[in-house]
Amino acid sequence: MTTTANNNEINCTNPVAQFLAPETSTEQNFSTTLFAQPYNIDAQGFYFHSTEEFETLSESLRDRFGCPVEEFEIQFIDGEDADLFEACGINQANLFMWFDEIEVLDDHEKISLYFLAGVLGYSLDCAIDKIDEVSIFHGDAQEAAEELLMTATRTPSLRTFVFISILRNSLGI
Repeated sequence: MTTTANNNEINCTNPVAQFLAPETSTEQNFSTTLFAQPYNIDAQGFYFHSTEEFETLSESLRDRFGCPVEEFEIQFIDGEDADLFEACGINQANLFMWFDEIEVLDDHEKISLYFLAGVLGYSLDCAIDKIDEVSIFHGDAQEAAEELLMTATRTPSLRTFVFISILRNSLGI
């Protein structure tokens, strides 16, 4: 059995068909835009959004004499994590970590990483390994101390240790 369709039903002049099958965008959404600035002053830099794009563009880049360009300063141009990028010391050698490990972190993990790398000065590798060891408290120092004390007093041996430590500090022992 052969069926022929009306041309009006095939093309997208039918509003129901347009609603059911909207046009898809081929535009990619990038969360971070970086710029690779060559140390070679005879070469032009380029913008990129992924490790693969950086590798492709950097491998094909030549200076005005036709020589390959190998070393770049990586600059943060646009995105949400400029301070984290700076704190982590992202450069050409550890660029893959930004796209593979850091950009995929949730907000809590990014704050922990910023604290470890930017505030405490851990190397990027060590900071990433220790992300789960950071406990972030939202509030002032007194509220944090009260919560810690409440948590500590739920465990008898820890409660005794905390109270002895407080007494020791109060007496200057």
